[in-house]
Amino acid sequence: HKTGLQGHDHDLQLIADPSNPGLRYVTSGAGSRTRLESFYGDNKVAFHTFSSGFVTVALSSQQARVQFWLWDSTLAHEFVAQK
Repeated sequence: HKTGLQGHDHDLQLIADPSNPGLRYVTSGAGSRTRLESFYGDNKVAFHTFSSGFVTVALSSQQARVQFWLWDSTLAHEFVAQK
């Protein structure tokens, strides 16, 4: 499994590439101003919100846990990738 981390898109996203099931893209860019925009392309959006928030990543030798948190400390989405 591979996970790419990025920021600056003014939202929170978890995107999967249909041609590579083990690849995920995580976007944490909703710390201040958010945007209203549509998605295009063939990627599958597993989670998305325009709400302000942040992403935490916890790594161990066996797994990666990615959590999407909203501005009010609500856990909005989580996924775990096993080694």
